[in-house]
Amino acid sequence: MLEPSQYCSVPAYELLRAAAMGQVGVDHAFLHALLDKPRRTLPGIVRFAKDKVQADSGQAKPGFEERIDLEEDLISIFRYLRAAEGLDFLIGRVRREPEDIPEAVVEALVEIDAPALEPLLRLYSELPPSKRSEVAFALAALPVRDSRVVSLLVDRMETDPDDAVLCLALHGDPAAVPALETLLAQTSANDDPGHSLRLETQQAIDKLRSRSNGPLQIDDFDIWAHYPEKAPPCFEVLTEEECLEFLDSPVPEHRAQAASTFVLEELPEKIRDKLFEKALQDPETGVRAACWEALAGVVDNSRIHTAMLRKLGDRRAPKEERCGALLGMASRLSEARVKEALMEFYSDPETRSCALEAMWRSLDPQYASYIKKHLADDDPEVRRQAVLGVGYLGIEEAARDLRPLFRQTHLRHDAIYAYAMCAPAEPTPQGMRELFTAIHELAGLDIDEAVAVQSALDDRLALAGQEPVFALEHAH
Repeated sequence: MLEPSQYCSVPAYELLRAAAMGQVGVDHAFLHALLDKPRRTLPGIVRFAKDKVQADSGQAKPGFEERIDLEEDLISIFRYLRAAEGLDFLIGRVRREPEDIPEAVVEALVEIDAPALEPLLRLYSELPPSKRSEVAFALAALPVRDSRVVSLLVDRMETDPDDAVLCLALHGDPAAVPALETLLAQTSANDDPGHSLRLETQQAIDKLRSRSNGPLQIDDFDIWAHYPEKAPPCFEVLTEEECLEFLDSPVPEHRAQAASTFVLEELPEKIRDKLFEKALQDPETGVRAACWEALAGVVDNSRIHTAMLRKLGDRRAPKEERCGALLGMASRLSEARVKEALMEFYSDPETRSCALEAMWRSLDPQYASYIKKHLADDDPEVRRQAVLGVGYLGIEEAARDLRPLFRQTHLRHDAIYAYAMCAPAEPTPQGMRELFTAIHELAGLDIDEAVAVQSALDDRLALAGQEPVFALEHAH
């Protein structure tokens, strides 16, 4: 367990391993530890990249494990450092899928500049002609001029003139002008009925003639714009024991996030006791609130039930902490003291969103009227909880009101999921398939959204006593 203040004192290899295990977030503090003193850190970065390649090929070294794929991050790091030491990793990525080279890899090679030329030329010569196109593009993009690059791009005119012309224009070497002029003279109307090749060739000639023979200029890569200033550990991939350890982190946000990983799960006794201890004693309000909420699955325990009721009724306690207790008691809204607190929170604009969340978590249909009233609320969090409530309480008559929210970025994901949970449909495999198609047509789902919708529809089938459809399809 590392805190950000320790990153700079940890060897680069170990810091990358911690990120690959989800134990630290890839953020500005993480990147500064790797990038600020590259002479010290680059050997460890290269070593990790090499071990990762071995692991990806099924030959992982003993003790090397990667729960999170850091390939994109390594590409960005080598690109920012313009480190020729990263060429083995980058060229290896190109060799693995030469017909599908990520744009980020090409950009990293461009940043590395001249040292990338020879490895790319060797790879180009090793590949069969049918797989050379994207490598040729990468060579053309390099801001270094070499007669061999012009020669191989000119040779490509015989098999793919359109691509060759575009690459020569991108490469920017005026030495290609004679070959382009020859192509232009030889291209007849019959060969180019739409005149697109002639037009592109003439444009390439004009562009190259207007250029000087100086080196091309490239902009610096702003890696910081691509990463958050602060990122937590990836708690969803951590083991139960690791999450438990994070409950003692010196970083309050990490303690709260670790507690939240246990929400709605059955809790082993040692985790229950640790959460209860933190709920009573942690110095940070947000951590105590998260721990009360996480104890929802063991609210039947008399000690925890009594303590949660006491916190819920303590009007001197911070509202945030009392909200955590209310969410922990969401399954007990029928109890008089809990319901009294629920209505108190509902009447207070500051805590109304928490009250609505407790209502839908209870799965009690008596709260549907409260939920529907706030679908157009001015408070974005109140509105979001109302959207979720429509889905979880299965309020069919409000499903149509969710459709306009598909176009609102901050509500789109929740609105689509809620719509899948409540839109009228026969609770049969065929009915769910038809509903999925309808939602896809209405919302234009991306891959992640499609998976979420399918999960919601499988849940509906389970509630109706039916076997899941989409999970079985994915399994096959």
